[in-house]
Amino acid sequence: MSGCKHVADFSDASRYVKIGKPAWILLVVFLLLARPTNAQESFIHHFGAATKTEPGLDFSFDQNGVASKVTKTGIAIENKQNDTTMASVGGKTRFGFRGDGTIRMEFSVDKMTAPDQGWGSGVQLRLEFCDRARSGVTVSLIAATDGVIYWQIDYTTGGQDKHDVRRVPAFTDVFEATQVIEVTRRGKLLTVLRGAKGQLIPLDEQKVSTTDIYPVAVWIGSGGGKADLAVELESLEIEAEQLASDSAIPPATSSWRILFWCFVAVAGIAFGFYLRQQWQMGI
Repeated sequence: MSGCKHVADFSDASRYVKIGKPAWILLVVFLLLARPTNAQESFIHHFGAATKTEPGLDFSFDQNGVASKVTKTGIAIENKQNDTTMASVGGKTRFGFRGDGTIRMEFSVDKMTAPDQGWGSGVQLRLEFCDRARSGVTVSLIAATDGVIYWQIDYTTGGQDKHDVRRVPAFTDVFEATQVIEVTRRGKLLTVLRGAKGQLIPLDEQKVSTTDIYPVAVWIGSGGGKADLAVELESLEIEAEQLASDSAIPPATSSWRILFWCFVAVAGIAFGFYLRQQWQMGI
């Protein structure tokens, strides 16, 4: 007795659909359209007077609002060592992103001296991952209490309870051109570049969480101490597979996705009608 529970009967082959070349071509086209694409969504904000407000950002100035100001090109801090207040300006996105993506922050530095205390005076970009370890990454250009200016990357877990800090001394030319921090995630690999605009060099690579990144935060300030500091934050750009957000994201950033899936749905329905017609003709 055969162990097969069911064997199809192909004795009357005329009952089965013969799919011709046009149908195969339509099927291949449909599968190509339906496969995941590398299309990306983007968010760009320039911190100048003309674009002071941005629904996708939640920005807060220092308590007195004395040291910070909005210029034509960005948000600037001008703080002096003998100031009684410790200046800081910071903000975060009201959205995050899923999958692979790149975050790019541009800023200029006129003055940055060692603070009398604290963890460093300067500018930083922070990413937080939506994982159980509550991990994150902070990339900074800071003047430390030892008098050295560093490019620094800080991998944290447990919120910011545990730190893995890596840093390299920065050259004095950080005062001569627009500076850039660029962070890219591809799969589990996070790559960090830093340097003058148009001349980026690697800072570090590390395997990180593939979960959503939320939020993206930026900060400039004296780091808990008093310092001479003159930094201007110029722009923040985010490009990713999908911006995961509430209504704060401009609709234009995701309209392509709606159109794409509408087109795929129409193509699928058309292909279904074609197969049905072929089936009826084969009966």
